[in-house]
Amino acid sequence: MRLTPLVAVLATATAAAACATDEGADDAPAASFDKANEAQIARMIEAGLGGDAIAARGVAGFAESMAHGSGCPHLVDDGGTVTLTGGCLDERGNRWDGTLVMRDEGTRLELTGFAFQHGTRPTPTTYDGTLTITETAITGDITRHRDAIRSRSVVDLVGSEYAFAVRGPSTVEVEGIGRADLTGSWKLKAYLSDPPATGAATLTGADVAYIDVTGGDARGCYPYTINGAFHGILCYAESI
Repeated sequence: MRLTPLVAVLATATAAAACATDEGADDAPAASFDKANEAQIARMIEAGLGGDAIAARGVAGFAESMAHGSGCPHLVDDGGTVTLTGGCLDERGNRWDGTLVMRDEGTRLELTGFAFQHGTRPTPTTYDGTLTITETAITGDITRHRDAIRSRSVVDLVGSEYAFAVRGPSTVEVEGIGRADLTGSWKLKAYLSDPPATGAATLTGADVAYIDVTGGDARGCYPYTINGAFHGILCYAESI
């Protein structure tokens, strides 16, 4: 049984007002949580566990499956490159827009305004950037806009499925918070039948967030601290 979609169980009773950052990780300030709202903090913690890259990988796989099954997104295969183009509704009533190009036998993804909107959701989730996926690593630069929050992950991770270790310089940026350096290694619990999760991830900016994956429970919910103080619990499952 798959765990429920992303839910943040937050310790603080009130949320501070959001404060948007400039576009682009290179211009983003060092991460500070004092003016962020709780939805932004939850996105930062999710992205700190590889959430943006995992979601981009997931939406690409789902898009290709729907293209073969229902003809939407529209698929063109020239024998070496697969191009998926939206502007249509699939057979399940989901909306697809933008473009996804899959190269090198599907290991390299190039997403340009590639958007998926489930039939029951009021707004789409949009992806831009590139991602290279092999059996042993995920690298790339992905921007994800979901629920009116933009996050950007520049990652160099070794591992596969839901087990990763930071190999090279990696950063996470969320509007209203800023940019943080990502370090650590972890294995998430994506299914109820999975063994216990292990490891930890640290996001370091002006403030420091620490995600205690080993301290998670059987549902895949992980406690996290900000500057050493407990702040909340993130129940993680892939959400495209």
